[in-house]
Amino acid sequence: MQVLSGKKVVETEKNTYDPTTRQLLTQQNNDTRVSYTYDSFLRPTSMTTFGRTYEQRYEDEDDTPDSIVYPDGTATAYTYDELGRILSVKYPGMGKITYEYDTSTTGDTVHVQYPNGTQIEKGFNSFGQTTDVQHFQANNKAWEEQNQYNGFGNLVETTVNQSASTFGYDKLDRIRKETTPTRKQTYTYDERGNRQSVVTAKSPMIADSSYTYDALNRLNTYTKNGKESTYTYYPGELRASKEIDGKTTHYVYLNSNVIEELDEKNNLQARNIWGNELLYRDDVKDDKQGYYYTNTHGDIVEIKDKAGQTLNKYEYDLWGNVESKQETMSNPFLYAGEIYDEESGLIYLRARYYDPNDGRFITEDTYKGQVDNPLSLNRYAYVHNNPVSNVDPTGNWCESKDGRWAHPGGCSSKSSKKSHDNDHSGDFIIENGKVIGAFKYDDGSGARELEGFEDPFTYITGVGGLLKGAIKAGAKKASQEATATFIKMDLQFFSKINLSIKPAVSNKKLQNIVNELYKGQNMPKLIGNGTTMDAIRFELKAGIPVGGKFHSQKGRDYSRALEKLVNNNTLNHQEKQIAQALLNDLRNALAGK
Repeated sequence: MQVLSGKKVVETEKNTYDPTTRQLLTQQNNDTRVSYTYDSFLRPTSMTTFGRTYEQRYEDEDDTPDSIVYPDGTATAYTYDELGRILSVKYPGMGKITYEYDTSTTGDTVHVQYPNGTQIEKGFNSFGQTTDVQHFQANNKAWEEQNQYNGFGNLVETTVNQSASTFGYDKLDRIRKETTPTRKQTYTYDERGNRQSVVTAKSPMIADSSYTYDALNRLNTYTKNGKESTYTYYPGELRASKEIDGKTTHYVYLNSNVIEELDEKNNLQARNIWGNELLYRDDVKDDKQGYYYTNTHGDIVEIKDKAGQTLNKYEYDLWGNVESKQETMSNPFLYAGEIYDEESGLIYLRARYYDPNDGRFITEDTYKGQVDNPLSLNRYAYVHNNPVSNVDPTGNWCESKDGRWAHPGGCSSKSSKKSHDNDHSGDFIIENGKVIGAFKYDDGSGARELEGFEDPFTYITGVGGLLKGAIKAGAKKASQEATATFIKMDLQFFSKINLSIKPAVSNKKLQNIVNELYKGQNMPKLIGNGTTMDAIRFELKAGIPVGGKFHSQKGRDYSRALEKLVNNNTLNHQEKQIAQALLNDLRNALAGK
């Protein structure tokens, strides 16, 4: 690809592919080059950039890497459960961090255990909303957040360490009033979703600054009070480097998360360890290490050392402005766990930069929006002006703060940009309470296609659970962007396998899934055939849980697990047909069929 200014070529991006498998081998532009290798299952095994090679190693035949090996030979090791969820993360110096999940209602993370004796506990209601987050130190409660929601799923009150804040919304779910122990603010918007006014006692932050952009409309330089910062990018738009006062930082990504920061000579400065979220930072340059702790929204609120002592501490307003901070070690990750650029006050969200002072992006969204969803038509607004309940991990879409739901954003037939996080293949895309499609894992490169339904229909999760303009996006943040294809599909159930009877299978992973899906057949009172699929169908129609718990989240988890089994080519022909039939029935159940 070449970008021209008049007749002059100002930007060139070139990709090369394997002639047989069509796997991406290299990406190169004016500033950077990245190369990839794959194994016989077409799983990525290495990435080389800035002269450094990073390996992904696998111990079995699924597509989840069991370890990431860095150029210096050290490694981060992962273990998973049968659904592919992370159970533990281990790294030298960090020790082992473990996860436990809620198996009764939402399937979300409920417990994180750190090796320094600290813990994070999360509580959820039957709608999957986070009701409380607690940090423990040596089994004593050190920090607590409690949340209350209205019938539309908006957070109306949050209490942090006994200090309460309340929030009010308009009919479009945009934040209107914010009352905290330190301030009261009121917001108004025009008919196009632009913030029109802020009534506040806080002094506005106005800086003498200027921006320049490259040929692809990416921030190229930022100048404030005569001090200039310069930015470069990888092919595919992730930021590759930042230069301030002659000092350059290079960024290395895995799944769009920064795993290493290098200096101008590509020497390691810091390494970041990720699980379901950011867990640990090894500041090699200053020889300091710390564990990350977050709130419900995903904001970094504390960093603690190996003894459990607080190193860094942060507080934010609802738009992401840092209101207070105490720091003893370097840390670029702040609001929503994203990179905060100290030099500009902007938050880097991969596709775009967000200005928390204005509550808007500095460039327009590549997704042009939908006529039937007016909030999506404003291409500068941040998370539809509801930062209390949502985050934007890519700059292209709006995701709920718990990471479970997201607006389609760049996942549009009219956009050339798309997320490629293969953990959520099969998840449904919902707009204004109607299912319009589902994500589909496309090929070994990790690209995903948006599958559109011919006939949208209402998706109901019970009283107060109507999800407006959302799709499920999962706990992991969206990965790099890839070209999207829009295809129509029909979700008619086509399998002739009798699923009313529990199928007999020999594959251990498939066997575990089957046992879970048919667990209800052992109950004294059956709903339908006693399967998870029939429980979901009943719940969607009646709006009440089966056995005291809703099963939709469980159904989505097993849909992903089944699709991985089908795509991994580890099943024999007969068991692959069974897995596909179960997957189709789960999708139909989740679609209300």
